[in-house]
Amino acid sequence: MRIWFNQGHTLYQTLRGMEERVPGVTMLVSAKAAMSPAAMAGSETWSEPTGLAGADYADWALEKALEKRVDIFFPQKEVVAIAEAAERFAAAGIRLELPGDPATIRLLDDKAAMAEDLQGDPVLAPTIRASGAEAVAKAVDTIRALGVDACVKPAHGIFARGYWHLVEDDLLDCLDNIGSRRMPLATYLSAISQAERKGSPVDLIVMQHLPGPEASVDAHVRDGRLLRAVTRVKIKGGTQKVVGGHELVRVAARLASRYRLNGVVNVQFKPTSNGEWKILEINPRMAGGLSYGIPVGVDLAADWVRCAMGQSIDPVEDAFDHVVNFYTEAIIRGHTASKQ
Repeated sequence: MRIWFNQGHTLYQTLRGMEERVPGVTMLVSAKAAMSPAAMAGSETWSEPTGLAGADYADWALEKALEKRVDIFFPQKEVVAIAEAAERFAAAGIRLELPGDPATIRLLDDKAAMAEDLQGDPVLAPTIRASGAEAVAKAVDTIRALGVDACVKPAHGIFARGYWHLVEDDLLDCLDNIGSRRMPLATYLSAISQAERKGSPVDLIVMQHLPGPEASVDAHVRDGRLLRAVTRVKIKGGTQKVVGGHELVRVAARLASRYRLNGVVNVQFKPTSNGEWKILEINPRMAGGLSYGIPVGVDLAADWVRCAMGQSIDPVEDAFDHVVNFYTEAIIRGHTASKQ
């Protein structure tokens, strides 16, 4: 069976060796650049054309899938456009593995819209959509009135790009430790005002600053039902700790059911100063760190491929404590696991 993953530039470690892990598949991987690491994970690879987006990309993808005789397409980029063309792919005999319908994917890709949809859910920290300096200042005042610090980030974006913890420190103090992502509120408001004057407004969310270590739940779900999951907690030095039976798996399962998600998705959390876990975002696609689960026996990408091929994957709802029970806890550095 010929399967295709597109543009997963951080997924080399996850996708490589898929043909050995799932006998019977031929792995096709496309990327924006021929030398992209992810492209090297496929038996057949090719570079994608530049400048294509939306419906134009979906048209190209359908043509390429027919040319390459693709049986199952696992899109990781331009997912909304491809989902909107789902009937055309189906008519051509190409099965799509999509995380949800177009409306759901759009909702989850917009952090502000997702927060608005989750209003009243205890997993959501105080969050306010804001556009423009005046709205940001008002939102920060509202958050701080709750007795907590505020932070700001774009409503759309990945890799924490544009995130800042808004403080009252001097700018030079912040610059001395630029890695802390702290910025004086006055400096940030000045920058937003400048963008407005240039006619470049920014869609932002202001929310409670969450000081604890980020935890990420990678989950394989089918029509909203969680099958398997693995939790990664980031610790100092770029190291991630893979934890079995983490309490956040139940939360991720509830959210996957709420949005009727499908495939391998990623849900990110951080705790408050009191240790209460709050949601950062739901990514309706595979995360770059998915491969950290492989050394401890949780190969969600391969399970997804098997499931898409019609093979049975045993669910874990009857034993949440055993979501990751190969090692109760393992420290992952690169791709080496050590029993703790």
